[in-house]
Amino acid sequence: MSGRKRLAVIEGEDAAPEAMRPTVALVDRLGLPIDWVRPAVEDHDATRHAIDASDATLFGATSGRSAAALFHLRWGKATYANVRPARWLPGYRSPLARPEGIDLVIVRENLEDLYVGVEGDLAALRPLALSSPMARRPVADLGPGRFALKVITEEGSARVVRFAFDVLALAGDDNLVFNTDYPHPDGTFPWGIERLAAQPIPESSKRKILWDNAARAFRLAA
Repeated sequence: MSGRKRLAVIEGEDAAPEAMRPTVALVDRLGLPIDWVRPAVEDHDATRHAIDASDATLFGATSGRSAAALFHLRWGKATYANVRPARWLPGYRSPLARPEGIDLVIVRENLEDLYVGVEGDLAALRPLALSSPMARRPVADLGPGRFALKVITEEGSARVVRFAFDVLALAGDDNLVFNTDYPHPDGTFPWGIERLAAQPIPESSKRKILWDNAARAFRLAA
């Protein structure tokens, strides 16, 4: 085997190519054994084949013609976890006054919430007789407008949490944080922290995940 890797590149639209092109150029300067593949995104079958035949895909952002590639990367391949490493190195610019020591991995659910794509006119909600506790009137009567449904399931939440613990095993407990937006009903389930606390991991790891790592990132008192 040659040991070379095949990477598909899909630049996307709008400002995305401005970031993607120098990124590819920078990786090229490292002299790594990479074969770049640039499928024509208008050919959906060829793009899916290029993604599936590659070791990884470098994707920018889409506002239109690259959307089919995004759908395949996310839903076609069931990419339910969005993994975001965040590490500061000397010489990097940072909006933080003292970014030293930042070395985190953030895991976010990637298929649910607004991504379920259920949207429509407010009038379509009238048969459901939904009322806004804030406006104190039926949602359909709020006026001409649109809605977007945010869906959070227990199964989806549990799945991404399990993945986060797999990341923990690789990255170590100094690089994992936990976030919940409860009591907002679209944030998470009310027992999220309790379930995390019940996991068979050391108490010192739980404290890092729930507090210490975020406190370190934001320079809060431990």
